[in-house]
Amino acid sequence: MVHDSIKMLVGGPIALLVTGFLAFLVIGPIALWIGTGITDVVTFLFNRAGWLGGAIYGLFYAPLVITGLHHMFLAVDFQLMGSSLKGTYLWPILAISNICQGSAAFGAWFVYKRRKMAKEEGLALTSGISGLLGVTEPAMFGVNIPLKYPFVAAILTSCVLGSIIGASKVLGNVGVGGVPAIISIQKEYWMVYAICTIIAVIVPAVLTVIFSKFAKNKAKEMVD
Repeated sequence: MVHDSIKMLVGGPIALLVTGFLAFLVIGPIALWIGTGITDVVTFLFNRAGWLGGAIYGLFYAPLVITGLHHMFLAVDFQLMGSSLKGTYLWPILAISNICQGSAAFGAWFVYKRRKMAKEEGLALTSGISGLLGVTEPAMFGVNIPLKYPFVAAILTSCVLGSIIGASKVLGNVGVGGVPAIISIQKEYWMVYAICTIIAVIVPAVLTVIFSKFAKNKAKEMVD
């Protein structure tokens, strides 16, 4: 039997040594192979049918944030940036999705304000601002998902704008999200991206207000 003090002393270093070897010899190559495969699929899809790739990513990016799986696409971004493209198709759509979530939260703020719900109004306002700046979790988990229809308004708009961005082959670099993300977009695509940004700021909020008038489930009861 090994004394407990020895276990405490050597257990950690041995575990680090074993996991380190596994990471370099097994996990690393497998992850690289998977990442390369995903990158090839993304490149093929955006080259052949950019509108479809953009629509799919725009629609599903926010749901991926809920699961945390959106982080895996950061590696894809860097691989695309290191390829002959010298940029990524995904980051511009990510930033637009962020803006849509923030805009939808502002729509919910208007609904709350109209119904004189001060506490919820404050949450929607602050989370809407953070969403427009690229941090969507407060807007999504605090406002949009509980109400449901703001989340739907956001992902529908993101889907359409993602399709436009994909069809226009807009390229960007990994950087800031939200409205300031235009500085991460390559200059030749600034015009189309600026138009999409303006639409993303306005349309989800308007749709949220419209959807609130037709919500007949528990989501409406939360603001009644």
